[in-house]
Amino acid sequence: GLVLALLVVLLDTGLCLLRGVEEPGEEAAAMDEAVLLHSMAAEAFDALREVSGNPKAGPGALHRFRGWRDGTSVREFRFAILAALLDRPRAGTEVLDAWVASARAGATSPREGDAEVFNILRRTFADPAGVTRNGLAEVVRDLPPADAGFLRENLGWFGRLAVEPGAPFAPGSMDRVGSPLFVDGRSPSWAGLLAMGLVSLGFLTILALPVLVLYGTFRPAPSPPLTRPTLLLEAAAVVILGMHGLLILSFRLPESGAAAPVATVIPALAILLAPAWLRFRGAPRQEILPSLGWNRGGGWAKEAVLGACAYPLCLLIQFLTSFLLPDGPWHADPLDTALAMGPSSAIAAESLAGVVTAPLLEEVLFRGLLYRWSREATRHWGGPRSVGFAVLLSGVLFTIGHGGGVAALAGILAYGAVAALLYEWRGSLVAPIALHAVMNGAASLFQVLHGP
Repeated sequence: GLVLALLVVLLDTGLCLLRGVEEPGEEAAAMDEAVLLHSMAAEAFDALREVSGNPKAGPGALHRFRGWRDGTSVREFRFAILAALLDRPRAGTEVLDAWVASARAGATSPREGDAEVFNILRRTFADPAGVTRNGLAEVVRDLPPADAGFLRENLGWFGRLAVEPGAPFAPGSMDRVGSPLFVDGRSPSWAGLLAMGLVSLGFLTILALPVLVLYGTFRPAPSPPLTRPTLLLEAAAVVILGMHGLLILSFRLPESGAAAPVATVIPALAILLAPAWLRFRGAPRQEILPSLGWNRGGGWAKEAVLGACAYPLCLLIQFLTSFLLPDGPWHADPLDTALAMGPSSAIAAESLAGVVTAPLLEEVLFRGLLYRWSREATRHWGGPRSVGFAVLLSGVLFTIGHGGGVAALAGILAYGAVAALLYEWRGSLVAPIALHAVMNGAASLFQVLHGP
C-alpha cells in the first residue's frame, strides 16, 4: 500500500509539472479573462443555490476559483474557472482550451463542438438578473430547441436539465444530478435496489469459487468466543463518533488547500479508540487484540497475497454491475468532492488516505468490530446462518457509508461481503486490509491518469 501510494504521488507530481508548461504571455491573458469571468461564475453558483435550495451549493469550487489569483499556472487557473462554473473539476484540457478560446471576442476554437457548447453557456448567463430571478432551471427550459439539444448531447448535468421542447419540467435536487432518476423527478426504483441485491449475491458466488479453488477448502480460522461481545458494538460506536468528531475538527482549519489533506489523516486516529475503549470497559487484556483481528494470521506475506489475489475478481464484479444495473440513485461523498476541488497536494493526500488510512480504519470498524460482534451475537444459530447474517449486516453497513449509483453500491456491497469472508476464513484483518489497499490504490491511480 505504501509503495502504491508513493507511485501515485510521483505520477501525480509529474503530471502537474507537465501540465504547468505554458506558452510565453499566455498566463497574463488568462488572468485578464479570469477577472472578466469571475462575476459570471459567481452568478452561476447563485443560480445553483436558488434552484437546489442549498445555500452551500458549490462553495468549495467558488472558494478555489476566488483564491487562485497569484502563483498559479494558467492551465490550473483555467481548471478552477471551469470547475467553478460547470462543477466539472476534472474536465479535459481540450475543453479548457475551448472555453478560453470561445471566451475571447472573435477567437476561434480548435474544437468547434466545444466552442459552441460554451457559447451557449455564455448566452445563458449573459443576463445575471434573469438567472437570479428565475433560477437556472427556468433559464434552461427557455433555451431555443437547437441549443437545448446541443447541450443535452455534449454536456453532462447541464444537458440533462435541458428537457425536450414541450415536455414537463420538474427540477430535481442539484446535489444529485449524477442520477437521471433525480433529475427527472422520479422516486428511486425499489426494483432496481432489489436487482442490485440479487446481482450482488450472484457475483459473490462467482467470486467465491475461484478463491476457494486457489486456497483449498473453506476452513474458518478458530476464533475464541469473547467474554462480553457487546463491548465490540460499544467500541464501534465510539470509533464512529470519534472519527466524525476528528473530521469536523480537521475541517475547522482556515479555508485553504491544506484542509483536505489534513482531513484525510486526522480521522485515522479514531482507530486507537477501539482498544482503548475495550480496555476501559474491562475487557481481558488477552482478548483485545485478537477480538479486533490484529494478528498476522498465517503470515504477513501469505495474507497480503490472499487479499491481492481477490482484487481482480472484485474488479470483475464492478465491471459487470456497471453494465447490468442502472446508474441511480446517486450521492457524492462530501470528502471526495472537497478533495476533487483541491490542488495536486489534496489529490496526493486522497491517494495516501485511500491506500493506508481508509483500509486500516474501515476494516477495523466494519470487519474487526461490527462483523465480529454480529458473528458473536448469532453464534448459537450455527455456522452458515451466523456467517451469512454477519456478512450481510456488515456489508450493508459498509455500503451505506459510500456514495455512488445502484451499480456502484452493488460492487461495494459485494466487496464488503468478500472482505468479511476473508476475515472469517483467516481470522486476521491483514488480507481484508491488503485487498482494500489494492482496490483504493488502483482507483486513485486511474483517477490521476484518466480523471474520475
